[in-house]
Amino acid sequence: MTVRPALAGVVMLVVGACLTTHAMARDIVQGTLQLRWGDARAAPQGHVTVPPTLEAWLELGPGLRYRLDEAEATRAAGDLSALSNRRVAVSYRPRGSIAADPAIEAIVPVGRLPQRATARDAGGRIAMAEPLVGGTRWVTLMCKFADMAVEPKTRAFFQAQYGNAPGQLGHYWSEVSQGAIDLAGSAAYGWYTLPAVRSDYITGIAGKPRADLSRLFNDCVAQAEADVDFRHVQGINLVFNGELDGRAWGGGACGLLEGVYACTRATWSPPWASDNIASLAHEMGHGYGLPHSDNSDGDADTHDNPWDLMSDAWRHATTDPVLGLLPKHLAMHQRDRLGWVPAARKQVVPADNEATHDIVLEAGSVAASNQVQLVVLAGAAQPDPY
Repeated sequence: MTVRPALAGVVMLVVGACLTTHAMARDIVQGTLQLRWGDARAAPQGHVTVPPTLEAWLELGPGLRYRLDEAEATRAAGDLSALSNRRVAVSYRPRGSIAADPAIEAIVPVGRLPQRATARDAGGRIAMAEPLVGGTRWVTLMCKFADMAVEPKTRAFFQAQYGNAPGQLGHYWSEVSQGAIDLAGSAAYGWYTLPAVRSDYITGIAGKPRADLSRLFNDCVAQAEADVDFRHVQGINLVFNGELDGRAWGGGACGLLEGVYACTRATWSPPWASDNIASLAHEMGHGYGLPHSDNSDGDADTHDNPWDLMSDAWRHATTDPVLGLLPKHLAMHQRDRLGWVPAARKQVVPADNEATHDIVLEAGSVAASNQVQLVVLAGAAQPDPY
């Protein structure tokens, strides 16, 4: 059942645990953009053969949100993934002659953007990601389904994932950001028993299982309220003691944190994902707003680069007997999205340039480099969608 509001107001319909709204043509709706990437488990040979999935939601307030058409949202935003977890305005246009079934026209950030956001990527579109610097405190919440008593790993195991030794998450994110961010204060809590059995959290969409990520987030957070100070938390890693829907998820979620409705980075991991720190780091990358890397080779496989964490976290990864597969470095383009590549280490070749360039590239892992580490082949200028 679908309910659409008149232009003068908003009509809300209770559907399960959430409220759904739809816009009319020529509406402009503001809310927090929530993107969630779902990643399947790697096949026995180490390659992920199941394509990733993306969900886009617009959060308007407690219990009030609606799903955006991902294809329309991607076309309407200059850089959709860079707007993840940010407040945006979504405008609509008529879809043909049916005013009650509008299409997304544009998605723009609410508020001013940093000056660096004027840089264009290789496609000529605006790269919108905000620089990410400073402390990014995460907490891991270990939650088990009401009908599953098993506790696959101890709290000490998940606490150690945040360490600053090579291979651990604290060291990894500091290294790939060249010291721009840290995970100081991150900690693990649990195990907590969820109020419902696993089957209550796994619904079916088009005949396929799909985890109710928002309900899992809110129920898990609620169980941890007495133990966890969520103030200044910038990300929540949710780990579960059983399979979800065949995927691990990363992106964002909204709910009550310390009695205040707030939105934050979030990941959802079944045991096969949370037991391997490479998979957890991949989903945290989505939490930071990083999309999947793509070789731009014309196929639909975004998991075909085994050397980039945000493409394929599983292949060509070093294995630790305790932490499982360890995360590889990020492609320089992904680091640049978050402001981790200094201008002196980046060379932009204009779109209309016909000269021959002799460029020596330094490896991205060299933190103290004074050489070029990223070459940007600028595309033709496009109208600024913002």
